[in-house]
Formats: sequence, C-alpha cells, structure tokens
Amino acid sequence: MKNLPKINPAKAVKASLPYVFVGLLCTKLGEAYRLTTGGDVLDKLLAAFTKLGIAFQNPLPSFHPFDLLVGAAAAVLLVLISLAWSRLSAWLAARELRHAYQARPLFSAHERAAYRTLKAMTDELGLVLFVKVRLLDLAEPRPHHRKYQLYLNKVSAKHVDFVVCSAKSEPRLVIELDDFTHDTPSRQARDEFVDTVLESCGYGVVHTRNVDRDELYPVLRRLRRTRTAGK
Repeated sequence: MKNLPKINPAKAVKASLPYVFVGLLCTKLGEAYRLTTGGDVLDKLLAAFTKLGIAFQNPLPSFHPFDLLVGAAAAVLLVLISLAWSRLSAWLAARELRHAYQARPLFSAHERAAYRTLKAMTDELGLVLFVKVRLLDLAEPRPHHRKYQLYLNKVSAKHVDFVVCSAKSEPRLVIELDDFTHDTPSRQARDEFVDTVLESCGYGVVHTRNVDRDELYPVLRRLRRTRTAGK
C-alpha cells in the first residue's frame, strides 16, 4: 500500500480560509432569497438582490439550513473554479514551454574541426577528452571562505571548451578555442579570471585560435609523460 502524502494541518487550514469566508458570506445570498415571496425561481433570484440590504443588516452569517446550503454550494463552486484555473494555467504554461526552445548544435564548424583533431591526439596518447565543461565542475570555492557565495556565482555560469584528462578521467589540461570575440576587453577580463581560477587549482591552460597538431601534440605528450611518471 502506498504511503499517503503527509498533510500539514496549519497549511491546510490557511488554504481553506478563503473558501470558508466566501461560503459564510454567501449565506447572506441564501437569506436574501428566502426573504423574497411569490413568483418563480428566476423572479425570486432577481428580487433577492433587493433584499441584500436587509440580509446584511446583521453582519454575522446566517445559520439557517437553506442559507448554509447556499454558502456551501458557493464555496464548492469557488473550489472547482480555482482547480480549473490552476489546471488551465498549468496547461498553458506547458504549451508555451513546448514552443519556447529549439535544438542548438553542440559545436560550431570551427569547434567540430578542433574536436576531431584533439580527439585523434588524445585517443592516440591514451588520454580522455571532454567538451563544454562547466567551470564549476573543475573548481569550486573553499567551503568556509567568507565570500563563498560571491565566488560561487562567478564560476557557476561559465564553461570551458575542452578538458584533457588522464585515463582515469582526472582533469589535467584545459584548452580554450579563442575566436575574434576574445579580443574584446570584457572577454579578455573573463579569460583572465578563468585562467587564474584554473591555474590556482593546478590545471594547465592553453589558449589557441586553431587546434594545430604540431603545436598541441608535444603539450599532450608531455602531459602523458607527467601522468606516467606520477604513477
């Protein structure tokens, strides 16, 4: 038997108060309807509005059985309307969400070419290559640092292009593929911050415009030798 969800009594009472209030208020409608005489139901309903002033002379709700029934019906109707609106709002939000996004390629053409070259080299050297890695997955603020949240926010929304790891998937080297956008002052400030964070954590960092085998293969080979020597 599945466990029933736990209900917080205080929250349940708080959530039901508006419906109870509306129900008690609507007992006055039942009272006004009872005070009208003659005619059919429609005539009495229209005439009941002229009796509302008399019904509300007493600020307390009416506890006549008929009036309580009217109040309960009004409260139930309000609950049903609230549920219907909640379902409709959720459906509209889900419908909007389904049309809010579109697929995006993981790589640009330049990044794809760089990935293929790097992947061939790392496979040859027994290294592991990861792409589009969050900076937060590589470095995090020290737990008790007095500016922990500030430094967490600084790294949480950033990523690096390529991370070269040992055969045991231990990060060793970060490769950033720079394009013309890295020439702007704001981007250079970002790169300087990221480089400082990575280097302070012991990672190597390489910036390059194009992944050239002749340039990077010696770097990766030294990385492999360092890994082998550390065994």
